[in-house]
Amino acid sequence: MIIAKQFLKSLPRHSRLTILDKLANFEQTLLDVQGVLYEIPAGFWICRVKNTKYL
Repeated sequence: MIIAKQFLKSLPRHSRLTILDKLANFEQTLLDVQGVLYEIPAGFWICRVKNTKYL
C-alpha cells in the first residue's frame, strides 16, 4: 500500500488519469495474452531509475 501511494504521488497531476488509464490497458493486454508475449505496446519508457547506475 505504501508503494502504491508513493507511485501515485510521483505522477504529474496534469496527466495522472491518462497514465493510470494506459497502465490499466497495458495490464489488460498482459492478461489477454496469458503469458505468451510476442509484441506489447511500447507506451511506457523509463526515463530515470533512482538509486541505480542508470540515472
